[in-house]
Amino acid sequence: MNVTPTTFRVTLPEFGNTATYSDAMIQNWICFGTLYIQPPMWDDSIVDCAGLTFLDRGITFFAAHYLAMQQSGIQRAAYGGIPGTNVGVVNSVSANSASVGYDTGIGANDEWGPFNNTIYGQIYMQMSMLVGMKPLQIGVGWGPLGVAPFFGHVPAGYFVGPAWPGPNPAPGVFG
Repeated sequence: MNVTPTTFRVTLPEFGNTATYSDAMIQNWICFGTLYIQPPMWDDSIVDCAGLTFLDRGITFFAAHYLAMQQSGIQRAAYGGIPGTNVGVVNSVSANSASVGYDTGIGANDEWGPFNNTIYGQIYMQMSMLVGMKPLQIGVGWGPLGVAPFFGHVPAGYFVGPAWPGPNPAPGVFG
């Protein structure tokens, strides 16, 4: 993992104000992201031009989402509001009576829950939808009885053999 408060700010310069977004705040959400995101499913093998992997980008947008939500709560509390409440984008304004309407559903995906509340959460969720699209081996392959390749020793009584290959793709060619 290459995500640090410094690389985070380079990727998302809008979080550059260190008085508003301290290194400790950023590091807290980076650490939370490393607990939340499952690294084996995120491609950590391809590095982009900034030296970050897909996993690093996911952690960055995950942390940005929570930082934006946290800052929203801090600002709301500073003006007597309740931190942690959800407010959508402005969809109507009145001049004389000072009425403002909010649309909490715009740009939302019903399956994304609270990640709809920020653009960073939406980007994170779009990235997370791509995660499961890479190939994934089911089964451990072939190895001697009692030894699993890449996984070490297997308890007695378990057999490690080839994964089920599925139906014959070409019955006339392969028998």
